Amino acid sequence: EGQLEGKSMEERAKDVEQLWNLRQLLIAMSKDWRVLLIKLADRLHNMRTLHAMAPSKQRRIARETLDVFAPLAHRLRVVALKEE
Repeated sequence: EGQLEGKSMEERAKDVEQLWNLRQLLIAMSKDWRVLLIKLADRLHNMRTLHAMAPSKQRRIARETLDVFAPLAHRLRVVALKEE
């Protein structure tokens, strides 16, 4: 929600569509669940190093993580990654 504030409806729709497409891409390309597990571990590493990035980039990456990668971790039952 916070990332969408101050944006036009067209920009909001584009953001939502990009997130949906990313989620679908990850699911479609990963016939092997281990690939998704590696992507989740990589995203966790990225989240741990956010402090080195600009605040706007930190917010964008954090929002994408919550919207895309946390649900994937939940779906794969990787609770430790989801919760961190």
